[in-house]
Amino acid sequence: MDNKPVPDKLSELYNTLLSRRASNEHKDWELTITALELLAVTHRPFSILELSWAVTLHTSRHVTTVDYLSKLVDHQKLLSLIQPFIACVEPSNLRRYQVQLIYQSMKELILRRWEPNATYSGSPASERDDGQRFGGPEALILDICIRYLLLTEIDDQYLFSEEQIAMSELPQESDLFNDEKEPAKYDTHCSWEAWEEDMIQFNPAELGLGEFFVYASCYWLKYYSLVTAEALPNLASIEKLCRANSIRIRNWTQQNRRPGCAMPPRFQFDSQLYDPLSITCLYGSVDMLHVMLRGSDFDNNNFLNMTAINAADQILQWGDMSRLSTLFLDPRLGHQLRNLDFFRLIIRRWRESSVSRPDWDDAFALIDLATDQMVQQQWGLELLCVAASAGCAPVAQRLLSGARHNEGLRRELLRQFPLMPQVAPLK
Repeated sequence: MDNKPVPDKLSELYNTLLSRRASNEHKDWELTITALELLAVTHRPFSILELSWAVTLHTSRHVTTVDYLSKLVDHQKLLSLIQPFIACVEPSNLRRYQVQLIYQSMKELILRRWEPNATYSGSPASERDDGQRFGGPEALILDICIRYLLLTEIDDQYLFSEEQIAMSELPQESDLFNDEKEPAKYDTHCSWEAWEEDMIQFNPAELGLGEFFVYASCYWLKYYSLVTAEALPNLASIEKLCRANSIRIRNWTQQNRRPGCAMPPRFQFDSQLYDPLSITCLYGSVDMLHVMLRGSDFDNNNFLNMTAINAADQILQWGDMSRLSTLFLDPRLGHQLRNLDFFRLIIRRWRESSVSRPDWDDAFALIDLATDQMVQQQWGLELLCVAASAGCAPVAQRLLSGARHNEGLRRELLRQFPLMPQVAPLK
């Protein structure tokens, strides 16, 4: 025993504790192991209710409603199973974010479970089922978050009314009738929790959306960015979760911008601007984006009209510019971007940008891929005029540089209109 590596000793110790708590019964093992795995990859401590709802949903694959799930949850049983592995919990406050693993070594051991060819003693043979199905703990918790947000009630009732949303976005702690008094702004030296302490709070569970709605809404996108080709979520589920103009996308985006459940939102997230493609372009993994571009029907009601240009606009404002070329070159959607209007949009977003982003070159480089279109359709000269009037030197330089090596583009830029070209101002 003394000659074994420390991780093996810990593994034996933890397996012994698990065996004693779960009595080697399949259901108890599944509950315990799932809870510990979620605790190993959570972005913040869970409340015991959150964790119980998540674990119960995972172990009850037939659940489709919040109401039915609520009848299956047994938070006291789960707490008794995981008690040796978590920090002290105040049982009188079931919604307090306090459940977390007590030792870093426990987290490391749990994550080792997902390594290829990992073996474990003392647990049922079915313990590895999740590893085979999901490939990693992030994919496991992503699946739980998605399944939760697909429960029936999430698309049946609004988290907030239009009036509540409008009121919540008014300046806080300010006199609306005094123009000289500026509204209070968030102090970066203060935690959000302290800042929001005296603000009006809301509880989605009391509105019928259940105990895991907050975590699933606020954190599923973080896991969505990590999934790889081996463990991607179901494409139809993503389309349903992010369906354009649905109650569901409105509800989880409204919650996402209020992670502390204070009424005033922390940031912008207007669900009317988003659909499955734009959400995946901004937050999904590259593998997931390629799967969506290959497999989705972009003409159905899940997507906004002109979905590619809409997604590109979101990328220009918030996303990874390198993904623009993926849309630009896509055989089904690329035509929405290979035109003058799209490059006018690039220039407008560049001019509006308050942050000097190093990846603007990825957007400007698309000019080189559109040379044939601008020559054939004769909009290269107008693009040069738009760039010059907006003071966008990078676009003008790209065009002039390309003209030195492309005779067709050179003739287009030197083309004379009967009258001076009328350049529509950027809006």
